[in-house]
Amino acid sequence: MKIMHKKGFSLIEILVVMAILMIVIVGVLGVFYDMMRIRKRTDVLLGMQQNARYAALTLTNKLQMTGYETSLDSAIIPDPRCQDEIGNPVPGFITQYCMNEPNRVQNSDGIVIFENIEDRRFFKPFCVNVDPSCVDSSVMCIPPGPIDTNTVNICSPSGFADDELINQPLMVCGPVQDLGSVGGCDWVIPDPMPQLFLSECVLGSAYLCCAARQIMQGPVCSASCVRDPVTGICGDPASCSETITLTPPNVPVFMNVPVRCLFIPPVQAIHYQIHEDPTSDPAEPRRNLMVRINNAIDPNTGNALWQPVAANVVDLQTCYVFDANCDPAQQCRRWQWTVNGGVPFVCNDTGQPASVRNIRRVMVQVTTRTAEKVIQSARFTENPTCVPGSIAPPLPPKTSADENAVWRQYTLCNEVIARNLAYKELTPPTIW
Repeated sequence: MKIMHKKGFSLIEILVVMAILMIVIVGVLGVFYDMMRIRKRTDVLLGMQQNARYAALTLTNKLQMTGYETSLDSAIIPDPRCQDEIGNPVPGFITQYCMNEPNRVQNSDGIVIFENIEDRRFFKPFCVNVDPSCVDSSVMCIPPGPIDTNTVNICSPSGFADDELINQPLMVCGPVQDLGSVGGCDWVIPDPMPQLFLSECVLGSAYLCCAARQIMQGPVCSASCVRDPVTGICGDPASCSETITLTPPNVPVFMNVPVRCLFIPPVQAIHYQIHEDPTSDPAEPRRNLMVRINNAIDPNTGNALWQPVAANVVDLQTCYVFDANCDPAQQCRRWQWTVNGGVPFVCNDTGQPASVRNIRRVMVQVTTRTAEKVIQSARFTENPTCVPGSIAPPLPPKTSADENAVWRQYTLCNEVIARNLAYKELTPPTIW
């Protein structure tokens, strides 16, 4: 019988092969780890850029529609910063213009956009026994009458059934003389009064005040009046009206002006600000783009109801380009509250302060930060700022433990044509 000799690997050969395999595996794992780290960093950076794009897109989409079927005087309400980048008060700012929100970032701009609500209608206030037809808004109806505390007389027939509009939000707008003594103004149109509104409605300096409320009751017929089931008219038009009752607090005390200068537009106010997250680390606070609609209140706490729109948005800056007649230089100008009314300059053609009606383009600058630190040597903000006078917000301080992990920021600029303000009729209609 023939014996077969089998030859195997020696122990030394096995050890050598295992050593080589270990070197290869360690190398592969190192490459894999680096790739995972790069992928994670890329995901964080992409998330930062996506937050900026989403925030900017949200704002620009709203701005493109502003002024559609709304009063030109209140299409956009700038909500400028109250402090500069290092925390000093902006020179000349007026305290009551700065929204008293404890979480607001004071050196960041905000903006209020009045958005048309398609299925809502204008309510036309009117005075009983003066304008019984409720047809021609040019009839000069002098208060008392149309807006009294929180009850509003409206034209009849409104087209609605009794109490059909309970809980509907609305705006009540009109001129006020002195902001310091007027309560209930949620937003003030930043000027002295826009010049066309001024020429139509008041004599002398005034401010256009808008208050957000909800309908608590109505529409209903005024006292001792009954709605006709066929025509919908509340009794005798010469002595009866329809009324709506608004939720507290009472609307501001408006000036003694024609009723057409008090109006209730079918819009909702969308207010954007940058807020710090009170639950985040004070040393490295997180900021978000927040929105509040019609001055919403949290029913559980009674506090202002702000809801997040985009995360890790640390700064919002805006500037405005006015029409060429007002500003031939066509510069993008920061809006700044000042003691003489709130605009950075007066129009070249009239010598009057620029108003909302003069706005043609809006530049929106959004800065976002990474959701977490990334492994990288450079700490910087991508892209230069585009709004004049703006400075990128500082990054959180770097500690010795953070030598390889740093914060990154990204700035995105979008320019928006306020097309509904730019391409209105040559002869603007009245505020109706």
